[in-house]
Amino acid sequence: LVHDLTGVGTMQERVRGRLVPEVFRDLASVEALWRSIESDPAVLTTPYQRFDWVSAFVAAKIGCTPREQGKVLRIVVLRDAGGKPRVILPLQVARERGVRVARVIGCKHANYHMPMFASREAASMRAEDLVELLRRVGREAGIDVYLLGHQPRFWDGAANPLHHRAEPAPSDGYGLILGPDPETTLKRV
Repeated sequence: LVHDLTGVGTMQERVRGRLVPEVFRDLASVEALWRSIESDPAVLTTPYQRFDWVSAFVAAKIGCTPREQGKVLRIVVLRDAGGKPRVILPLQVARERGVRVARVIGCKHANYHMPMFASREAASMRAEDLVELLRRVGREAGIDVYLLGHQPRFWDGAANPLHHRAEPAPSDGYGLILGPDPETTLKRV
């Protein structure tokens, strides 16, 4: 049903196996690209993946765990075969108990930790394909483990491919589009 309602099945075939990962190690080198994606009306993102929010969080030097030592920044960008950016996933990586752990920037200070998708089509990738790309990126970027909690199942009507393997968000971020007539809206819901 989800595939039928969101068109995911058709769109998955278009993006499957065609994304190329790129890893940035600082915000300045990816700022222009990031801002161009977030300003596009087709973008699928929460407020916690906006460049200004992420850069403010990083500048505040807030850690995800009390003992974080030597955390580093990794911004994963997935591009299509034509080089167009499709996904941005900002991460903080820190050594914990001998393992390098990557978390979405924001920790408990952000309600939703999904990536920024350039469009609904970009978000329609199969979870398995995204997991495989992240494994490959992890080897290249010095990441042993991803802890990607607080993943909403859907965002703005589109399925989130990371929700299958992650701790769910405490709230699915339910929203309601209000109509001009309160009685009609009430009957609809």
